Amino acid sequence: MTLPVTATTVGRVKKGVTRRRLGVWLTTGSVVFVALGVFTVAVLTLTNHPHRAVLLLSALLGVMGVLRAVWPSRPWFASRHRVGDVALYLSLAAGILVFSPWTAAMGQG
Repeated sequence: MTLPVTATTVGRVKKGVTRRRLGVWLTTGSVVFVALGVFTVAVLTLTNHPHRAVLLLSALLGVMGVLRAVWPSRPWFASRHRVGDVALYLSLAAGILVFSPWTAAMGQG
């Protein structure tokens, strides 16, 4: 048995397709952003700029925390609790930022 196609069902299908496309774009964009960020941290570390690498890592975690706060559903980099995820990402970013002068100097000397 098939349901009759009405304007209401077509609108629901279009809305669902649009939402899925938005989710695909958000996921792809965030994966590319994280991959480029991690690659840049590695390049900065290898080119003897450890403090910049640590600051970039802290910024990446901060951006991921903000993304988790505003993302409409549960993204690929999250657990089940939005507030816990945001608190974890932002506290890690703040902790790394506070200790960045010491963590960037580790292994040198």
